[in-house]
Amino acid sequence: MKKNNLFQRFRYWLDKRMAKGTGSMIRALLFVTIFMILFLASILILFGASDECSPLHAIWDSFATAINAEIPSSGDGSLLFIIINGIAAIIGLFFTSILIGIITTGIETKLQRLRNGNADVLENNHTVILGWNDTTFAILAEIMESNLNREMQTVVVLDDACEKAEMDDQVHAFITEKDKERERIAKKNHEVFIPYAKHTQVLCRYGTTVHSSNLENCNIQNCKSIIVNEDDDDETIKVILACSGIINELRMSGIKGKKLPYITAVIHDKKNMNTARLAGGKDLEVICYPELMSRIMANSSRAAGLSHVFTTLFNYEGSDIYYVDKSEIKLSGKRVIASDGSKKHINDLTLYELNQYLTNATIIGGSHGKINNKVEQGRLNDNRWEGMESCLLPTMKSKLVKDVDHFYVLQMDDSPIEVTKNTCTVSCKEVKEKNFSPHTRPDAIIGVSTLLIQVLKELETFLHEDTPVYILDTQEKLDAYLADEEIQEEIQKITNVCLEWIPLDIDCYNSLYEFMRVPEHREIRSAMILSDNIFVDENLSRQEQKEVADNLTISRLLSLRKIRADLLPELFITCEMNYDENKNLAERTGTEDYIVGSNVAASVMTQISQARELHR
Repeated sequence: MKKNNLFQRFRYWLDKRMAKGTGSMIRALLFVTIFMILFLASILILFGASDECSPLHAIWDSFATAINAEIPSSGDGSLLFIIINGIAAIIGLFFTSILIGIITTGIETKLQRLRNGNADVLENNHTVILGWNDTTFAILAEIMESNLNREMQTVVVLDDACEKAEMDDQVHAFITEKDKERERIAKKNHEVFIPYAKHTQVLCRYGTTVHSSNLENCNIQNCKSIIVNEDDDDETIKVILACSGIINELRMSGIKGKKLPYITAVIHDKKNMNTARLAGGKDLEVICYPELMSRIMANSSRAAGLSHVFTTLFNYEGSDIYYVDKSEIKLSGKRVIASDGSKKHINDLTLYELNQYLTNATIIGGSHGKINNKVEQGRLNDNRWEGMESCLLPTMKSKLVKDVDHFYVLQMDDSPIEVTKNTCTVSCKEVKEKNFSPHTRPDAIIGVSTLLIQVLKELETFLHEDTPVYILDTQEKLDAYLADEEIQEEIQKITNVCLEWIPLDIDCYNSLYEFMRVPEHREIRSAMILSDNIFVDENLSRQEQKEVADNLTISRLLSLRKIRADLLPELFITCEMNYDENKNLAERTGTEDYIVGSNVAASVMTQISQARELHR
């Protein structure tokens, strides 16, 4: 066995000391310095180099010289005395310099730790966001917008993607930039500007989102809701499982009457939905991203401007959807004057009729039944929606006010709803039923994507039977896409429309133009450009892949714009984008519909995190 030499042992000892921190290093420095002072003092005593050879005097002389770093002069003593004290002065210089360096480094490290501090969050009724990516800022923007008419609210963000200080800097820069933009718009519209920071504080914490200690550090036990914001479905499911475990512990703890937090998450692959539901149980509100986006894409392709309607409905700008307890509107005992002059008890009105007496809100639905969101010991997997009945616009004309406990309300903010005795000047009339006739003009889809099958299923519901739907992409990509057995099984289920797979270089303007100029293709009513997110360069990061996909989408959009101007003036174009900046860039020079997936997901998650009943 090889023996370690003295130098190796010293280095090993020094490494251990250095690893123990500032205090250990200072102790080691003091030990070495004292040893050297004693060694030099012993030389002075042994050789009688000092005028006063007492041990204490020699030790003090060496110590004072080291501390003051003062080189003795020629008249202070013998040559040996001058040399020994000169060495002591040099040692003192090293000691002072190293000590100052250690203390400075220690202070800097401590300040950095304080800045990166992960002190326990002491807030209550706050929102916790687990995960740090591009969607985080979209979620923060929605939450801050929703808090503008509330008292100070807290949002806690947890992830280990970057240091806490870096997260703090990015959040501060984002809020500052958003406030500048909002202030400019407020001045232009002569409105009052309210900074986000007056109503929302954002706390960042560094840590792994699946570790219970980090989750408890964010005080998720006392939070209002948890938003899982991971890019990967596997990570999302693990985080859901970790949060659900803590919530179940609260449920089993027997603290009766405590309102439990709930989890909101997005799953990007429909196959993982059941696994996510098993992990979260009744504490989870999960959104299937392909279903959500495909519905919006397919419906937006029916008429120009529908994407803006959906976006406005989901976000907190303008009118929002709220879930309101009937008791908050104070309807009991009120009588109103009907349009014929007779008095009528407000509970005997239908939801449609009630809208005629509301001055600052519109009811779009209601629900009946109690919601179980309290702690009940020993009950883990109950259906919290059991016994709940909901109604929306189509059935509101037959639903009486007395038969509902909560309302789905559309209003500018969550201020108290005002009820008048007389009907409003502008009354709410019932929507007349119209016969829906599916159109027969063909649609085109540019590019294959993970959303394609779901989009085709949505199109099938409102296109006429055997209406052609052209799917355009390169031969290589079409072959690779159609080679998947699961894809083939799903395609076989789509029977109401006629799918035509067209091999085409969709990035070449001439190829697209030649396809569109064919007489039967000039009947195409709508063109959807799907984000190229299947055949990506694996060497690129996820962010770079999305940027490349947006670049391709913009290139294909420019080609379609030119074709629309030359051949198809009535063509609707709908684009799926990944980043808001790219959407804004394209939007300034065109009138197409754009759907930014991350923004839609962020808006829906935020709405549900504020009131999970909206996901009912």
